[in-house]
Amino acid sequence: MIAPLAVAQFAAPVTVSELHAPYVRVQLPPAVDPGPAGTYADLRVRDARGRDVPYALDPHGTSTLPRSVAASTARREYPATAPGTERFTLDAGNAGVPIESVRIATRTPAFARDVRIETSDDGEAWTEAADDRITRFRGGRESTVVGVLGARGRYWRVTVVDGDDPPLADARVALVAEPHEIVFGAERGGRYTVYFGDPSLDAPSYDLPEVLKRDPRPEQPASLGRIVRVAPPPPAVSPPPAVARAAPADTGPPAVATAAFALAIAVLGLLALRLLRVR
Repeated sequence: MIAPLAVAQFAAPVTVSELHAPYVRVQLPPAVDPGPAGTYADLRVRDARGRDVPYALDPHGTSTLPRSVAASTARREYPATAPGTERFTLDAGNAGVPIESVRIATRTPAFARDVRIETSDDGEAWTEAADDRITRFRGGRESTVVGVLGARGRYWRVTVVDGDDPPLADARVALVAEPHEIVFGAERGGRYTVYFGDPSLDAPSYDLPEVLKRDPRPEQPASLGRIVRVAPPPPAVSPPPAVARAAPADTGPPAVATAAFALAIAVLGLLALRLLRVR
């Protein structure tokens, strides 16, 4: 059954030019919003004919998946209300993507500084996600990644406490997202489409997750294409109401009408003959 697009959604293509395996594996980039619960409940896959395609989410776990950067440094400032600090503000793109860690890179050769990380959905009210310390010492020992345990938020604020030291040289901050992937069955190559962004949909229930546990056949990797917004379909146009035609007047059976016509002709003939006789 094909679920209708109830509200404005997002869509991205998956193109499989040549199919070499019965299953296709696609890693979901951070731009794919997993929804409020972080479970991708509204994600759907459809084939070129618009039919739903069953899929499995993270059937093999996520520990071996490559990490993705959800956002990198957007703005750096030095708050007047907090002397001796530098602040980085980032936009994760959506509020649902779980962030695994915050990575801080710099050319400063040696340092030891406190870091406070906060999240916000509106850029006004902030909630603390982590309070840690980043370090780098001579000899290559460093700790510049702060774990945030899957915290979510549209906006992120990273404050580094410099104290009386100079700010970190050429500092760059990145949000590293938790990786996720889907696997779906494919009978032929072609174009598939991943839809998401409809909060009215519940998570689907498919047999495929259990099937994959017992199916050793290979999976063909593919990439998600450019994400675009798609509008809901317009409402169905109702046909115009039928206009009732007036029924023709009932003139009686055809034989009666013919007889009446013949009688009228005969009467006219008699009248004409009588007029001739009078003359």
